[in-house]
Amino acid sequence: MQLNLDIKQVQTLAITQELVLAIEILQLNNLELSDYIKKEAQENVVLEMPDEKFADDKLEKFLKNYREQQSYRPQNPTDDKEEFGFEQFVVEEESLYDYLNMQLPGLMLKGKDQEIADYIIGNINSKGYLSTSCKDIASCMNLPIEKIEKILKKVQSLEPSGVGGRNLREVLLLQVEKDSLEAKIIENYLEEISKNKLKEIGADLGKDVKEIQKAVDKIKELNPKPGSGFASKERTLYITPDAIVTLDGKEINIEIIDDGKDKLRISNYYLDLLESTQDKDVKEYLKDKIKKAMFIVKAIEQRRQTIEKVIRSIVKLQERFFKEDILTPMTLKDVADDIEMSESTVSRTTRGKYLVYNEKTYELKDFFTVGLTGKTEDVSSRQVRQRLIEIVEKEDPKKPLSDQKISDILKKEGIEISRRTVAKYRDEENIPSTSKRKRF
Repeated sequence: MQLNLDIKQVQTLAITQELVLAIEILQLNNLELSDYIKKEAQENVVLEMPDEKFADDKLEKFLKNYREQQSYRPQNPTDDKEEFGFEQFVVEEESLYDYLNMQLPGLMLKGKDQEIADYIIGNINSKGYLSTSCKDIASCMNLPIEKIEKILKKVQSLEPSGVGGRNLREVLLLQVEKDSLEAKIIENYLEEISKNKLKEIGADLGKDVKEIQKAVDKIKELNPKPGSGFASKERTLYITPDAIVTLDGKEINIEIIDDGKDKLRISNYYLDLLESTQDKDVKEYLKDKIKKAMFIVKAIEQRRQTIEKVIRSIVKLQERFFKEDILTPMTLKDVADDIEMSESTVSRTTRGKYLVYNEKTYELKDFFTVGLTGKTEDVSSRQVRQRLIEIVEKEDPKKPLSDQKISDILKKEGIEISRRTVAKYRDEENIPSTSKRKRF
């Protein structure tokens, strides 16, 4: 057996700790970055945040102009010394639980009945449905199920109409008159309604299809989630934009909002201590902490530069959107080629990042859209979707258009699109199929 020693040149990608950190920080949105900075400042002694309250001049300028345009006025215009913030314009929203409790005294319940009603209301979820069964409530409270059902009916008489229902059928029935045509249809034909089988329903009930259509229209106006109009128990998520885009005549201006700039730095005290100390252990400890801190500060700066490059590229490639409100086809590759970065970097950069334009907030990923071939130029899929919605809105409801007919209409307008793509876009826009759109 002969042993040989061969030398081969192989190229491999080594993912360093610094690269991993840079990728993690790049994906953070402004609020996540703020939390990350606070966390690192607490854990790494050599990192510090400036004592003065951070305020981005560009953001403050935008907010000031926006308030003036919206005619915001202080509650007490004679007090010039009073400061105002967003908190003063936030209205405390009432929860469904609070609203039901406020009505509870009107039921005139006492003793155990009051306790049962409290328990039932506490188990009504944010959609307005009772999230547990009467059997379970009876078991927990050691009471007859008939007693629970009696009090449940009283709770179901409260506003909003439909609250306390145990399923969709009961929620809808609570919103219509008992023994009405609508109640009969809800009780027995919910599945047929979803399939638009109105002729079959009419035949079963001995009613004209137009009368059934009228009743079904009323049913569709009912609220399937009676608790949806109230404040949710879930935490409200706020968006901090990364850029403000304005149009000055024909010139597009971009102002980058940087929440991470100068918010984290290496303490001069510990840098001086590293130079002056003679203790080897302290030196090694500080060197390690400073090295990690430098990684973080550098990664935050790289994030800022990358976000700015990506936003400026998006605005440049989507110039027609900002000037003419026409979104042109654009992919991750287009931006990546423009700024000479990888598509994966562009994808990570656009995650959870937003810009403000014309008093509206747009997520960066919304500017990416595939293109379809038109007569004179490519059109974005979003434009095609919008045209699809317009075609369906103008169709004869008694003779709705098939996907193939919609495809033919778009082709006549110069947009090459298959029937299958029409069906895909229709589903994504929550437009029912031809048979379900038909009215009688």
